[in-house]
Amino acid sequence: MEEIENIDEDEASDVGNDCVFLEALRNDLLESLQSGKLPQGKGNLDSELGGLPWQELVELIRGFSISDRLFFVDAINKSIREEISSAKVANSIKN
Repeated sequence: MEEIENIDEDEASDVGNDCVFLEALRNDLLESLQSGKLPQGKGNLDSELGGLPWQELVELIRGFSISDRLFFVDAINKSIREEISSAKVANSIKN
């Protein structure tokens, strides 16, 4: 019975993390779409790539296979989740 309760708590925690992740992703995507360009990162993007208009970047990405693109999406999602988790930990330590 205790295992079932732990699973439910884990699932609830995962759903909460997913909500935070999706909200951050949504806000970033809306900002990107409104500006028509990629959001400027913390210097992580190559200057040529960061200056590309959104549509040119889409065309560039279409040159990759679907499996490569899905791999990139997974890597991006994981990196965003890790960054959000790190920010939560840092904020909880400060408080």
